[in-house]
Amino acid sequence: MRAFYSLMLLLAVGGLAASYLMLPQPEERAAMYLRDGNPAAAIQVLLAAVDKQPKKPQIIRQLAELYEQAGQIDRAITMMRRFTVERPGNAGGWKQLAALYDAAGNREALAAALARQVALQPTEKTLRRLVGIYRLDGKFQAETRLIIKHAETRYVKMADIERAAGLLIASDQIDTAIDLLRHADMRAPSSHQSIRLLLFDAMLIKKHFAEAAAISIPWLKAWRQPWLINHLVLRMARVATTNQAAAFAIRLTTGNPDKRVQVAADLINEGRHDVVKVMVERLFAAAKQPLLKDIENYLALARTAAAYNVVARSFADALHGGMSDLGQARFMRALFSQFGPHFLAPFEPLKRNAFMARHPVLAADLALAQHGLLAAKTYLSRTDLTTISPRQRMRWLVLANSVWPKQTVFGILDGLRRTTQLPRDLLRAYASLSRQLGRVNEYR
Repeated sequence: MRAFYSLMLLLAVGGLAASYLMLPQPEERAAMYLRDGNPAAAIQVLLAAVDKQPKKPQIIRQLAELYEQAGQIDRAITMMRRFTVERPGNAGGWKQLAALYDAAGNREALAAALARQVALQPTEKTLRRLVGIYRLDGKFQAETRLIIKHAETRYVKMADIERAAGLLIASDQIDTAIDLLRHADMRAPSSHQSIRLLLFDAMLIKKHFAEAAAISIPWLKAWRQPWLINHLVLRMARVATTNQAAAFAIRLTTGNPDKRVQVAADLINEGRHDVVKVMVERLFAAAKQPLLKDIENYLALARTAAAYNVVARSFADALHGGMSDLGQARFMRALFSQFGPHFLAPFEPLKRNAFMARHPVLAADLALAQHGLLAAKTYLSRTDLTTISPRQRMRWLVLANSVWPKQTVFGILDGLRRTTQLPRDLLRAYASLSRQLGRVNEYR
């Protein structure tokens, strides 16, 4: 009998429990009221549920949404703040709270909510919104910290990094700016200039001259804009030592002598004659045994800098140091053509007959410049046209026509032709003279 009553009691309790479980939950009851068009009743149901279960986040969030739909933004914010306390790692909750702050016009709170959302689940839209708010509100430090934190994501643009680096430089945080820009340099398209020029300037501020010089070389190759060479050299010259600026200018203009002269002219316009003179001094060592063209390029640079004393001193030192015969001849030809005969007068090699005899065309040029007509004729008559270079032969022809009548020049060339020694590059001159003198039949 006792067992029967126990069973009946158990069934009764079970029935009550089942009946309770079958009752609609607060969220379901609220949903039914909403379907019936009674949002106020739905809110009351959820408020009662929150009082009984104050830390149940699903009900809190649903209540916030109802307040928002009812236009009660302040109450919706209160509920969503409670939700974010219970679920601080829920990015969607912070997003919803940010939207409510936006609707309420609370920019400071909006920024704080967006910052939490970006920290949990960054998106381009959210990050750009937060950056925009920081800029409008003048919160540049917060903006900079945000850009640095997300600098290596796809959401941050190169313009953001450039601006942040500029703000860091302005606040004397140069090292941080350099680190930020170094990473940007590795990520940016090769054509991007402004980021890299800012990095160059930041390195100059910190006196990292060697690194600034090294990183700029591949940039210039990629950009292919020669005017930027002048730009970078002038920036370097404004802050670096004379020797550092000269070394940088030489390095950037290697293989481009015309650009080197342009750079030198710009440096002189900036009042940096000292840099150009050091360039002239350093380049002389490389110009001791080069081609005549290289020497002429070097002298063009010296002339731009009006560095005549530097050239004279360097040339004199080279002569005493045993400059080769060929090197002397090439240099004197270039010096003669660019600076004139008087520049060469003080130098000992011009007084040595043996040297002049080995270079008769140069000797004739110098003699004529000093009104030595007889000496010029002597050197020209002793010239072996078969052993000198084509360029020297052309110069010999010009000088010969200036000191002798056409018949004499023709006779010298004709003598070589008859012995089959006339160089091919003089055939046209020989033919022209034969026509002028009416001796075409002899030419044939």
